[in-house]
Amino acid sequence: MSAAAIPMKETLVLEIPIPPEADTSIFSFGMASTVPRMQDSISGISHWLSHSQAQLHVLAPADHNASHVEAHMRKAYMNVTIHANQLPFAKRYVSLVEKLYKERSANTRWLVLVDDDTFFPSLASLASHFTRTYDPTVPLIVGAISDDLRVIEIYGMAVSGGGGIFISIPLAEQLLEKRVWSKCLALPNNEGDELLDNCLNIFTQVRPTFDSSLHQMDIYNGEGSSPEAGYLESGRKLLSIHHWKTWYDFNVSQGAAVAVATGDEGIFQRWLFEGDTVLSNGYSVVEYPRTGDYGGITEKELGEVEYTWNEGDPEELWRYVHMMGPLRPRKTSEKKRSARLVDAVEVSIHEGRALRQTYVEKSQINTVFRPRERVVELLWLF
Repeated sequence: MSAAAIPMKETLVLEIPIPPEADTSIFSFGMASTVPRMQDSISGISHWLSHSQAQLHVLAPADHNASHVEAHMRKAYMNVTIHANQLPFAKRYVSLVEKLYKERSANTRWLVLVDDDTFFPSLASLASHFTRTYDPTVPLIVGAISDDLRVIEIYGMAVSGGGGIFISIPLAEQLLEKRVWSKCLALPNNEGDELLDNCLNIFTQVRPTFDSSLHQMDIYNGEGSSPEAGYLESGRKLLSIHHWKTWYDFNVSQGAAVAVATGDEGIFQRWLFEGDTVLSNGYSVVEYPRTGDYGGITEKELGEVEYTWNEGDPEELWRYVHMMGPLRPRKTSEKKRSARLVDAVEVSIHEGRALRQTYVEKSQINTVFRPRERVVELLWLF
């Protein structure tokens, strides 16, 4: 076996936004989950919660392993408390409002309901956005609307929990009035965000404010597919993403590892090279070949979101354009070569410390233009 020498390329200097200075203690997060699911979610949660000033409270059925998981998370600098709660899921979920209100700190401005597969690329950006945009001194609920109009048709104009539901303290106080709260918990709904929405509609005049930077991601293609590609390759600001370990499989902590070099603002940031190669940092390196009838990627297409979910059915585009439009059709494999992130690890090199990302393309086609496999390696120096 012979070794192949890989020549080092010139160092590129890329511009990356500086993370905003923000007070993350304005958030008190809550999850209704189970201890095993929490254990599976630690890597994703640690990115946004570790070393922050925010707190997280988890309502989960009693489990002998709860104290171990809580201690493990606290050791990783996450302010987490797991509370035993035997209520059915929907009631447990809505009960987070009461728990978060009771456990709030003097700085808490928002009680935030999330799922264990909710991910925030930049908690500082989220806090900065909420501080600039919303007034927490009035009754207010802010969240993501479903990406799918058919879901909205079934459940109405409700905030979707996976993208994050942000409840101001004055609204929580309205809901927690004794005559209201007991009736809310008695409602028959068996979906958490549906139960919360019904409680709002019946007992208050407050209706949701929808924030387009929060993403429920009601998208699915089936086993082994990558419906999330259109979102994570869009170049758009994603304050939250959802379903990363349930409806699709994406290692968010691996994708976010580049933050040690770029800061959180560099996660999923997009760069175009030589007019036909796009890096979506922490997710993919994609080449749009200029061969035959294929002319690379146009500026117009870069401003659109590729429709990579719902099997790319063009007849169903209307369901998602309200949230992610403008959309463009899914690119066929002849028009798009995609290498996905498979590894991200800190290494020591001659120049100092670096984060090495490895992107791999696996193709069923084997031609001169498109070999069966391709590896793209990036070193981020810091």
